[in-house]
Amino acid sequence: MMSLMLICALLPVVAMAAVSNAGCGSTKACFKSPEGCTLYTDCTFFLSYVDNAEMSAVDFEMLADRSGTDGSGWAGVGFSTDKSMGSDSVVMCMKPASEEGAVQTAFTTGTTNALTGTDGLSNGVVTVTNNILECSFTRNYSINGNANFYDIESTSYYFLIGTGPITSGTPTEHEDYPCASDMKLDITSKDDIMCSDAHHSSEESNNVAIMSPAAHLIIFMCGLVMALFY
Repeated sequence: MMSLMLICALLPVVAMAAVSNAGCGSTKACFKSPEGCTLYTDCTFFLSYVDNAEMSAVDFEMLADRSGTDGSGWAGVGFSTDKSMGSDSVVMCMKPASEEGAVQTAFTTGTTNALTGTDGLSNGVVTVTNNILECSFTRNYSINGNANFYDIESTSYYFLIGTGPITSGTPTEHEDYPCASDMKLDITSKDDIMCSDAHHSSEESNNVAIMSPAAHLIIFMCGLVMALFY
């Protein structure tokens, strides 16, 4: 908890205007969930980004609907070489209950997400209004000598987008599987972001099969026939 308070003191905070979808598809790239939703009405998540070449950085905005909570929690975007969680460079917007918000980088190893600091970030601000978490920040393209802060200018990555709770001042696992962009994204792109469910690395999934209701019905009918005639 003290670490989040320290982050708030270290990362410059600026006044934040409401997250906006103005310019989506023309001056910035955007993602909405569900597709076609209206901000502040029925969007559960929104992300936009625009290249800020003058600062050798990218400007991000995020919005996450934290309905069903006190508004506290986190929203994050990860940069991944594949669509699986693990070995991802992440930026997290965090708002613990009764504390100021903070923006921090993180890196995932397997299914473990370790906060790493505020280097490479600026203009970060997190607010919560009516259980809607809003966040904006500027992320440098890269940090010399920091291999876990991926260079998003020279290399394209899949975007992993998610949200989750904060417990005792610490971000915990997302409520749902994050959304993964359908393709690796160029930071200069202005196209809308399309995505589908991301998945954990194989060490967590363990190849678990999920049967459809129809499959359950077939198994039940086969069992019934065997019980009647054998």
